[in-house]
Amino acid sequence: MNIKTIIKKNRTICFIAYYFMNIRDKHGYIQKGNKIINEGIKISTKIKIRGKNNIIKIGKHTLIKNSSIVIIGNNSYLQISDDAFISGATLWIEDDFCRLEIGKKTFIGPSHLAVTENGSKLLIGEDCMLSSNINIRTGDSHSIIDLETNHRINNAKNICISNHVWIGEGAKILKGVNLGDNCIISTGSIVTKSFPSNCLIGGIPAKILKEKVTWTEKRI
Repeated sequence: MNIKTIIKKNRTICFIAYYFMNIRDKHGYIQKGNKIINEGIKISTKIKIRGKNNIIKIGKHTLIKNSSIVIIGNNSYLQISDDAFISGATLWIEDDFCRLEIGKKTFIGPSHLAVTENGSKLLIGEDCMLSSNINIRTGDSHSIIDLETNHRINNAKNICISNHVWIGEGAKILKGVNLGDNCIISTGSIVTKSFPSNCLIGGIPAKILKEKVTWTEKRI
């Protein structure tokens, strides 16, 4: 039985763990004028906020360990819903009015999730499983300029990952991608476009390998 299951099943342990683990947690640097609503447990996790009017909300029974949360900018919102488990990940928000939401019972391993550029969003649904070394970014952080028009041509785009999506080790999800429920992303894939529900996806760039599938953590 892992630590998350033990904490969830025993309220006394949950209270003791919440008190001592959060007390000894190093928060990093948090400017005034920001709000953290924490009903979960953080272990060796640093939070850094440079800006104002940002909100971080961590749900009940959520466990975040060996991770980093960084917000640089103003008026952004980060929500990690109930019963999520995040281990060794970096959650990065940069610029203003950005949004990062992680659904209930979602697991995220050592990966990098970045929401960059004003007003962009990364939405991850419930009961998802993200392996290690995954990179998901809503923007490029730097500008590509068309010399004929002098306009930028690589603006940020929202990413939406629906419920019960499994993303394999080393996959990359690029801006503008929407993934339907129950999708499976193969190891090392680079996903450059959107896919419907119940698809097995893989390759560089990723394409549909098989349709009408789903997945389970059980070894049947």
